[in-house]
Amino acid sequence: MTINLRRAIAFIADFFISYYLCTILANSIMTYVFHVDFTTLTTSDEILNALGTQGQIVSFSVALLFGLVYYLVVPVFIFKGQTLMMKLPISRVKAVTKDGETPSIKTLLLHFGLGVVVLQSGILGYQSYLILLMNTISGSKIAGMVITYSGFVGIASAILILFTKEKRGLQELIAKTKFIEAPRKIKE
Repeated sequence: MTINLRRAIAFIADFFISYYLCTILANSIMTYVFHVDFTTLTTSDEILNALGTQGQIVSFSVALLFGLVYYLVVPVFIFKGQTLMMKLPISRVKAVTKDGETPSIKTLLLHFGLGVVVLQSGILGYQSYLILLMNTISGSKIAGMVITYSGFVGIASAILILFTKEKRGLQELIAKTKFIEAPRKIKE
């Protein structure tokens, strides 16, 4: 299996795990703290009205905190270059420097923080909460611009990975990292 396929598997798995865990966590808090019944709400406008500004800020803060823990704390401080899904036997990929060395905390923060959380925020689990909050603060529906921007960034990164010699996305170019197949752990 190629490294790009392994990356894709890890990326998709990370997205679904982070999105659903984030949604469950944020919705649980909204249900118990603000007494919002999400089973009766079907549109984003209904959710906005039910949450109110304070609920949206709390919801976004919880979702952002979860996203930062999942995409920054775990790969930077716990797994040293790997998200939870990158550790799976089927994916086993790891971010390293261009020279193949273990990245510094600063490099990992650039890769996972700026590259993934900021540039590709539209594909993370807290996107919908950010959009709700932005709409409330601005008083307009600017969410479409955010989704478009994030989508273009994600597509540009995918094109770089698929069609360039180095097979590195925007976050790898920014942080000067690359992905390698992570070594298997040998049981003693």
